[in-house]
Amino acid sequence: MGDICTSLYVGDKQQASESSLARRFEEYRGLSVQFGIFNPGLFQKLDHKRIAYSLQENDITLSAFHFPLIDIFQTKQFFSILDTIIESYGSRLITLHPSKGSTLKALSLYKTHSQDIVDRGVILAYENFVDRPGGKWVRTARQISTLPFPFIFLTYDVSHTARAEDVLPEISDYLSSIAVVHLSDRRGRGKSQEKDLPLMTGELPLNPILAVLRDSGCNAKIVLETHTNVSGRRKEISLLEDFFYRCVPLHLNNNSVQLQP
Repeated sequence: MGDICTSLYVGDKQQASESSLARRFEEYRGLSVQFGIFNPGLFQKLDHKRIAYSLQENDITLSAFHFPLIDIFQTKQFFSILDTIIESYGSRLITLHPSKGSTLKALSLYKTHSQDIVDRGVILAYENFVDRPGGKWVRTARQISTLPFPFIFLTYDVSHTARAEDVLPEISDYLSSIAVVHLSDRRGRGKSQEKDLPLMTGELPLNPILAVLRDSGCNAKIVLETHTNVSGRRKEISLLEDFFYRCVPLHLNNNSVQLQP
């Protein structure tokens, strides 16, 4: 397996302030994280040298980035952000959300800039979403896994399928394309779906899903996206380490984590 990480998101200017980041980095001390920035403009204004130093001071391993609001259509900004990530943090694994736009245009842009991306050595892992007509230029795990570029992989989010029972067969089918797994539990479907639940508190068959990842030798990074506080995330990471490295199954009674306040 790859790293077992937790998500760490910066959603606005307040969260990006020096004092706020210092507090959060102290909370996440010693963990491996996926660092998420929702606002590309905010990202470009941050003091990345200071942030990289603070991550190092808190013994935080930056395993991946998550950029939901940037895509190849914003080509100049897209490459500027890639270069900042590489130069400031040395990270080359980036999860993207497919944005609204033409599939043909996206494919054309990637074909035009393919060598530029290969030269940077990055992996762009697009996150799967429920199959709906219109909107995003690519949506499903199947569509993402068939994109004809060697640097495009799949971030598989277990909450982003129409039904909980679809997750296990999809994980099995697209193992070779998965670079990141966004892991949580869920229950229900459609508008009534509850997602990002603590592990083993919903309807997902998590033991079989995780066993497929472990037993296949898949090297994907596991990123916890559960709505729990940091101490709860630490416990869930410990449970996952027991599962992957000591073959200890997950049980409902070994995950009494607290919800995020």
